[in-house]
Amino acid sequence: MRASSTEPKETDIAVETEGSSLVVYANTVLSALHLQILQQAGSNHRAFCKVSFGINYGKVANNLPAPAEVVSLFQSISITKARLYDTDPLVLKTFRNTDISFLVGVANEDLASLASPEAATRWVETNILPYYPTTDITGIIIGNELFSGTDTTQLALVLPAMRNIYSVLMTLNLQRKIRVSTTHSFAVLGSSYPPSSGVFNPAIANSYMKPILQFLALTNAPFMINTYPFFAYKGSPGEVSLQYVLFEDSTGTHDANTGLVYYNMFDAQLDAVYFAMAALGYPNVSLVVAETGWPSAGDANEVGATLPNAQTYQRNLFKHLSSGQGTPLRPNASMEVYFFALFNENLKPGPTSERHYGLFKPDGRQVWTELKLFGVTLYWFWSALALLLLPPRSQAGGFRCFLAERVAAAAGHGPLWGEGPGRSVAVLHSSPAGPYFLSHGRGCRSHLLKGEESGVGIRCRRRGVCAGGSSRSPRGSLASSLYATALA
Repeated sequence: MRASSTEPKETDIAVETEGSSLVVYANTVLSALHLQILQQAGSNHRAFCKVSFGINYGKVANNLPAPAEVVSLFQSISITKARLYDTDPLVLKTFRNTDISFLVGVANEDLASLASPEAATRWVETNILPYYPTTDITGIIIGNELFSGTDTTQLALVLPAMRNIYSVLMTLNLQRKIRVSTTHSFAVLGSSYPPSSGVFNPAIANSYMKPILQFLALTNAPFMINTYPFFAYKGSPGEVSLQYVLFEDSTGTHDANTGLVYYNMFDAQLDAVYFAMAALGYPNVSLVVAETGWPSAGDANEVGATLPNAQTYQRNLFKHLSSGQGTPLRPNASMEVYFFALFNENLKPGPTSERHYGLFKPDGRQVWTELKLFGVTLYWFWSALALLLLPPRSQAGGFRCFLAERVAAAAGHGPLWGEGPGRSVAVLHSSPAGPYFLSHGRGCRSHLLKGEESGVGIRCRRRGVCAGGSSRSPRGSLASSLYATALA
């Protein structure tokens, strides 16, 4: 395969790159070799992919709690990554020394102000340096979903702003610690079904997407996509299966070009983006899901926007990601996913659904608390009973296993463990909102541990081969110290 003119050159920008890009041309006939290259790109020979969860902290509302209260909320659900759509000084000051990292944003309307290197320098000095590093800022997002629009004036501003901000970070030697990217809606794809046909919209592919991908490859930054299977179902409920978009399809959809089988739309959409990037010659650029979620309410014509569907999507998304299996095309690629959103935001424009994506109401109550039956009520009951009846270290079996299963089920999560050699063992964090970390071992059995507020979620004993996961216990929870770990 010959070299492409899109191959990054170190002389283009003074940064370090990890490996060389493998080039796949758009007009190449899909073959077993093509698929193998794509599957190996980003592979690190791990049995399971690394998964990190974050949440979007939107503030388009007039009734949200103060940032100090939001810190406690983050800690209660063990989320250590957040996306902020601006650089709100109060938020960034309040989250100092909290071990919660932030992606911060430059609003679409502010891009013109970053047109010159001098303006970019002032922006970084005003919006980043006063808070970093005591507030952990790991990325700067330049604009949001601009390339699914038609304002060519704004589109032309994005990449120059990205380059200017990155150049400032380089002068400060922060380019390895703070990534620079932009986010895209799924509408930037001109084709996405089957996933192997994924290509960018021809109107923007070569003029905008290709230069941006080159910048991302050179700077080791991710391509950021906002993916909402809800929109596909809402648009074509007669053609798109609800089970498929909610991670509950047991039949699967077969991609005839690759032989891969997809059991949910989330994976299919991510792989379509991987294919689209590869078609432009950049299969090695990593992917971050900057937004995904499901509304708990909507207008009469917003099919599927219901509380049960929202809970099912959120629960199954965490369960699916926690399996550590990646996507069918990239089973070993690391995944960084930001759930949308932390709060219902009452001032967001548009249909009713836009104001109902939150995991929490403005008063801090979980949206899911309205689902009493087989949900929160039983969660508290089984959690309390488990803590009362289980000794600090109890072997899995009999009634103790039954209690552990009831806690997991009431929390809206799957089984705590799998039986048999090599099966994964899920580590239950007691918050129904998740996230749920995994421990993997051979021939593992479940084990309940009465933990402490030490931040340690997993301990492996005897011959168990486990992957540790750090988490904080939710304060005020009767089951705040319940964890499952593994014994060989």
